[in-house]
Amino acid sequence: MSHFSKVLILTAGWIASCLAAREGAAAQVDPASGFARIVESNCLRCHNRRDAKAGLDLSNREALLRGSDAGPVIVVGDPDASLLMQRVTEGSMPPIDDGPQLSPASVETLRAWIAGGAKWNGPDLRLRAGGPQVCCQDCKTRRRQVRHARRRQKSIVAWLRVLR
Repeated sequence: MSHFSKVLILTAGWIASCLAAREGAAAQVDPASGFARIVESNCLRCHNRRDAKAGLDLSNREALLRGSDAGPVIVVGDPDASLLMQRVTEGSMPPIDDGPQLSPASVETLRAWIAGGAKWNGPDLRLRAGGPQVCCQDCKTRRRQVRHARRRQKSIVAWLRVLR
């Protein structure tokens, strides 16, 4: 076996072990901190204290439990009866024009958080200054950002298929 073949095999093994470790670490994420991360990056642009679209404020636990104009959005301990989970799983939240849909891992994190009692660790959530992050010069408008994010996601998935 040539030196190049040995290096290639070792590199492939290292990449596979890194991916496996990363998946294991993702499975151990605390649902409360995962919930905060998901809401801050996907929901607070429209559902914050100042701009509570549909009457829904997701910046603190009391407001979340109060619900929206349509009524309660979560049923603590029962994710299947929660309006939030229904909207996320059917794909109507977040709206397509406002960004990519939540990943299956994010949906499961929300489900685990609601099933675990919707515990709130830490202070109120805040919308980060500057709004959504722009990853490159081509992504100046929101529509371009969504298109670009989908392209990036597809290329990552295709690359991971090659590694299998």
